[in-house]
Amino acid sequence: MKRRWYPPHDSTTYAHIRAGKLPPIGSVIAFEHRALEILRYDERDDGWIAQVRRIHGPKLKSENDRAECGLRLRNFAILDVYKGRIPLCSCCGDPWPCTREIAEREAREDMQHLAGQMEKAHDGFCYSCGEPITTRQGKVLAPEANIELPGFPPPGFHTRWKCRDGLAAYDQKRRQHLGSQWAPLVSDQPSLN
Repeated sequence: MKRRWYPPHDSTTYAHIRAGKLPPIGSVIAFEHRALEILRYDERDDGWIAQVRRIHGPKLKSENDRAECGLRLRNFAILDVYKGRIPLCSCCGDPWPCTREIAEREAREDMQHLAGQMEKAHDGFCYSCGEPITTRQGKVLAPEANIELPGFPPPGFHTRWKCRDGLAAYDQKRRQHLGSQWAPLVSDQPSLN
């Protein structure tokens, strides 16, 4: 799951691009794991082009041999402007948090999510909320094996509103996985049909 990168909030301020109110030339902005120094501005119909030079971070595709390129700034954009020192990662020298730190954090979150799903993926338990499905409750049972956790039994879901989002998300993943063989999950109660 790729998320937008944000620099530490205590080392940056926000600059709102409105009708010519731009960060001063020489300011350093945070942009996609990079620290970019603003060299000059060129006005366009739909905003501005900031000529920037990469100070820290991975190389941009469009930059020249002097690490300079143009960055399109639309009206009402919000920039993170570094105030003072730029916090850098000690392992790679990129602005903190670096891509390695973010990848490790996302991997930990994904493992926690997977562990939670594995706890709920048992016969007789709702795959959305993890509670037991009793005989008096309506349920939806997927006809095929679990597509998120191969080797686990087909997931079941309560038909109550609390579990509806989990059912819809799993059915969307089924649709992507099965393609033309997909058929919607049908409940044994008319409330979800």
